[in-house]
Amino acid sequence: MPETRLSMSGYHGTAQSRFKSIQREMFRPSSGEKEWLGPGIYFFAEYENAVWWAKGEARKRIRPKAGDPPFVIQVNLWYKDNEHLDLDLAPDREQYEFLVSQIESKLVKKPYFDGQHSAIARKLRRCYYCKLLFRSTQVKILSCTFSKEYNEYDIPINRKEHCVSGNEPIEIVCGKVV
Repeated sequence: MPETRLSMSGYHGTAQSRFKSIQREMFRPSSGEKEWLGPGIYFFAEYENAVWWAKGEARKRIRPKAGDPPFVIQVNLWYKDNEHLDLDLAPDREQYEFLVSQIESKLVKKPYFDGQHSAIARKLRRCYYCKLLFRSTQVKILSCTFSKEYNEYDIPINRKEHCVSGNEPIEIVCGKVV
């Protein structure tokens, strides 16, 4: 019996000029060592968060030319059950921890992150292990909700992100100026 393919929507905030390039050449995975869920292509689970990113953060990072409006690309992310871990869910988090412990047990030298308990060290460690997970397992998509700020009533602003290890699971649906 063939394995069922699942899908979920994702939203990528950028500048409009990037859309044609992405349509031709697909997405370029990020490769930094401080990525939230390792190197990959990032999508928000909610459209509004991609709009926020396109209007603010993306504009700071990619420095589009004047007249290049913020833009959101909607995609479908296709995967088999064993190719996606949602770290917000206890069973998937336990699976992640199990897989990472298996990978870590095979390392000749365990990595050291300066200031082991600082926010930066935690981010570096998480990125490092997510990268190893993508390289060593069938997992292609990691999802997790992050709370980095609070609104005026002290309610956390949660942003669920999907990190995709490569372009294979990505199907571009549409894009729109925001």
